[in-house]
Amino acid sequence: MTMSNDVQGVLWMLSHCFYVALTMVIVRHLSVDLSSGQILFFQNLFAVLMVVPWIIYKGGVQTQTEHFKLHLLRAFIGTVSMGIYFFVLTKIPLTQARAIALSEPLVTSILAIFILKETVGIHRISAIVIGMMGALIVLSPGNSHHAFSAYTLLAFVPVVMWGFSNVIIKKLSATEASTTQLLYLTTLMTALSLPYALLDWKSDLDIRLLMWTAGLGVIFALNVVAIFMAFKLAEVNVVMPFDFSGMIFTAILAFVIFGEVLTLNTIIGATIIVAGSIYVLHRESLHRKARLAGGGIPKKPWYRFKILSR
Repeated sequence: MTMSNDVQGVLWMLSHCFYVALTMVIVRHLSVDLSSGQILFFQNLFAVLMVVPWIIYKGGVQTQTEHFKLHLLRAFIGTVSMGIYFFVLTKIPLTQARAIALSEPLVTSILAIFILKETVGIHRISAIVIGMMGALIVLSPGNSHHAFSAYTLLAFVPVVMWGFSNVIIKKLSATEASTTQLLYLTTLMTALSLPYALLDWKSDLDIRLLMWTAGLGVIFALNVVAIFMAFKLAEVNVVMPFDFSGMIFTAILAFVIFGEVLTLNTIIGATIIVAGSIYVLHRESLHRKARLAGGGIPKKPWYRFKILSR
């Protein structure tokens, strides 16, 4: 029996969430021997070694672009954000870091209001506020056996940067093929992460570490394909609710491998964040369908307004 596109999209989304959880565990494991810069560089390097042959097999890629600066900016944001996130993973519980990362759709929605001049109403504002309340619960002192520290707040920095990256992706996707974006992203991130690795080189690589970092590169490439296929096959509001499965995968792996226990605050906060994110995505989906149909969502005029750029 053939699976529907929605089912296939959900399965790809579940794969993406598992790859993210696996990446977090491997980064924590490698941090004993390697710096976060080394881990990031070798992940990107092995990802390029996997991505380039795949692109060639698919018939090549259009390398000419009129938006090189945007590609470079996206790669720079990706390098810095992942470098910070990899560092944070060595300082706070993995489940807490994953819960904070769940607020990415909310951050993207906020940035889209100011950068893309998207219309915002009471529904989206309410969802964003609720999601931020969930984030405060995750951040609350005493959330885990790790004391509240600057590292917890630092985990929000890459999330905000991912929001900017998502806005850039929206702009690039209007003219650039996905393979072109993937090629520029992986090659530029490899080049940009090399200085970071050299500045904090902890030890030489042996065959064991090479295998682990190669595995990270493979997982990174598979993860990019998984999230691309998920959004290609199904609507965002169909697959995004399953992003919460990442918390489940992370909690299981963190407990089995590192003995981390998922706290009640993290569960409650993550659930609230996901609820807010899902509602934001649902409203955006309704607006997108309304625009395509040439109509609009029934609404009362008193609660609709638009934030203008200054």
